[in-house]
Amino acid sequence: MNFEELKAVWDSQNQEPLYAVNEASLHTLVRRRKEAEHRRTAWCYGREIVINSLCGVAMIAVAGMLLWSDPDWLASLSWINVAVSPWHAVASALAGGIWIYCASYLWVARRRQLHREESMAASLRGDLDRALAHVAFQIDISRSVAWWGLLPSWFAAGLGVLLIFHLKAAPAWAYGIMAVIMPVAFGFALACHHYLIRLRYRPRLEELESLRAKLTNPEA
Repeated sequence: MNFEELKAVWDSQNQEPLYAVNEASLHTLVRRRKEAEHRRTAWCYGREIVINSLCGVAMIAVAGMLLWSDPDWLASLSWINVAVSPWHAVASALAGGIWIYCASYLWVARRRQLHREESMAASLRGDLDRALAHVAFQIDISRSVAWWGLLPSWFAAGLGVLLIFHLKAAPAWAYGIMAVIMPVAFGFALACHHYLIRLRYRPRLEELESLRAKLTNPEA
């Protein structure tokens, strides 16, 4: 919610008290910004769900290939330089299962939030409460996803890379590079979530709470 846009609506009312504001104009602005935020969230979560799902399906497919394919055919593949064992298939299936879990976690969290928002009234205050609930959800998910989304996907990605390295008989220095890159990547992703909370979601939440307070008590 852009407070400058709201102020422009208020100022157009000839400096009248907030309760005299053209409520229809204000409601249109609130609804438009709420819908734009929902589209942005739907795109972000949809993208993450699709990526996690595709990674999960791919790793499970690799597990099936490693487990049931002809050993001679596997040995002929250029990226496999060691004898394939059932443990390779187990590692791939585990990584795939974790990716699927991450996609499911995001999907379930998103559906629960949409269900909560659908129960709110289709009015100015209802849409404002819906926008507040949406921002609060983004803050909560950004905090919890570090442990229920980022960490599992980070583990699954690391397991997948280790599997490929082992099948290729990669040199020791490749494992060393991985040991450096993986923690850095996790730390960067975690910092991005904290950045969004501090510089995007928190200011937006405060603006919405301020607007709701003024609508509840116009003379405050």
